[in-house]
Amino acid sequence: MKFPLSNTLHRLDRHCLLNHPVLWIMRLHWMIYFWLLGLVLICLVALVLPVSLQSVSSINTYFLAALALVGLAVSHWTYLQARFAPQLRKNSQTRPAVYLLVGYLFILGIHLAWPYAFVRILAERIAGGISASELRNDLYAVENSPVSPRSSRGLQTLSLKYGHHEPLKSLSDSLFISFDLRNELCYISDVKGIVAEDCGSLLLTLRVASGIVLSLALFLRCFQNTDVESFLITLVFAVTILIALIICPPAYVDVAAGTLLSLFVASGYAALCASRLKRRSISFAVGLNIFTLLFAWTPCLLWRLIEGPLSEELRIGLFSLGVTTLITVTPWFQRRYLVLQVKPT
Repeated sequence: MKFPLSNTLHRLDRHCLLNHPVLWIMRLHWMIYFWLLGLVLICLVALVLPVSLQSVSSINTYFLAALALVGLAVSHWTYLQARFAPQLRKNSQTRPAVYLLVGYLFILGIHLAWPYAFVRILAERIAGGISASELRNDLYAVENSPVSPRSSRGLQTLSLKYGHHEPLKSLSDSLFISFDLRNELCYISDVKGIVAEDCGSLLLTLRVASGIVLSLALFLRCFQNTDVESFLITLVFAVTILIALIICPPAYVDVAAGTLLSLFVASGYAALCASRLKRRSISFAVGLNIFTLLFAWTPCLLWRLIEGPLSEELRIGLFSLGVTTLITVTPWFQRRYLVLQVKPT
């Protein structure tokens, strides 16, 4: 099958191979091209997909399905980037490391537009089928509806109206349906331009989405910079930390932030001492990986410990500062990785 502009892209591919090898490694031109094609297709599907008020209950499902499509779209590209790991580990230049990190952040970031665009178009179409006053009344009714299974007939009626067909047999059923329906109506209200206060998040927030993109990009770079054993240990360590943070009670958030900062300091010591080692050490390689993964979050962690809870705007600002600083010091990280690579085992 021949895609539009494929001849032009092949010529550009050859030009990048001969003159800009880092861009060729990233396949930046191909990824942008297929991202645009995918964005057009997913928007067309969202425009023709049948929707009604009952589709409100499926918004999260649609979002997750589009997110899974993103995973499939970038999986082959991720495999190609991983195949270049042996060559990149021997690269003595630090500037390509910056280009690769920025390129990975860009490629992974733009693909998140697929699920958000898909769901936004669906929500706009759903919102067009209900008046603003009716939506306000339904949202008010959900917020003030009793959650007792004996007195939740109004909640059951609203849940059926918006596609929730589960019977409210218990108090937990009423609580879950009320929470889901409230968040869904808040999202539709926001799309329709109605201000709804104190609403939970239906989809991935910008903070969570940006954190996922950065983590995936850094894990890919860690795999390209260290051996497989060090990377697997880092991955297990990171997953353990993530699970601990998810199950951490809200009362222990400050303790978790302090623990992460302590881990950052310890891994920073490993990064600083890497150049003085006589032999390659897995523990120091893992420490350097952890230091790289935690670096962008340190401004948020410090603010949390010193000043307390962060607003969403401040959190995004501090995180952006951390990412910018990380990109700036990437050559320093790359030199440390190269030092570990040349050490004997």
